[in-house]
Amino acid sequence: MSTTPSMLCDGNQRRLLVRERGINGLDYVDVADETTLTLYFFGEAPSDIGPGNVVLSGGTRLLPRITDLRLCSADNPDRTNCVLIVVDRPGDDSTYTLSVQGLEGFDARYSSVAFRFNLDC
Repeated sequence: MSTTPSMLCDGNQRRLLVRERGINGLDYVDVADETTLTLYFFGEAPSDIGPGNVVLSGGTRLLPRITDLRLCSADNPDRTNCVLIVVDRPGDDSTYTLSVQGLEGFDARYSSVAFRFNLDC
């Protein structure tokens, strides 16, 4: 029996492989305030990403709606790996998921990322 973790179980090893192969994926979400999120990618944020490519789901009581989405590089040319997302209201304390759809070159495992609106997390 092998004690080496499989690629499917070892998240860091798989992330490294995704990056090495030039495949994109979602790295993490930074909650700047209650209605502003920054979504970070492994590689550069797709230049053609739009509101229809990002889906916000989850929550138990509230489901905020995405009202604005723009590349971070629009504000700072050095920040090419993220998009700024504004929602219409804060979420509750439960887990939410941001997912990308309709874009080429994304690893299936890293096409969604879970987060909480709670700034104390």
